[in-house]
Amino acid sequence: MSARRHKPGPGLNIVRIEVGAGARVDFGSSTPLRPVIYLKIYTFYIDDDRYSVSSLDAVTAPSDHEALTAANARVGASRHYRAIEVFDDDRPVGRVGHPDR
Repeated sequence: MSARRHKPGPGLNIVRIEVGAGARVDFGSSTPLRPVIYLKIYTFYIDDDRYSVSSLDAVTAPSDHEALTAANARVGASRHYRAIEVFDDDRPVGRVGHPDR
């Protein structure tokens, strides 16, 4: 889908989640809406010693800090993972990994 079809506003990598059961959206009303959490979609490039190219994964998180926390947990989940590079679209967020690899 072309980006021209989307309204201007937050980037296309933003996910909107309404908190609470029975969420109702009322456009044009001055009634307060339910709290909303915006999650960004981050890309993980996983350096795995079993493969010659990085593996790719997408993760949702509310902030750069949370994305790096998730990457740190992921890199510790397998002895084969050497490092994970985290990106928000094309913006590098950071790199986590084992210091000895």
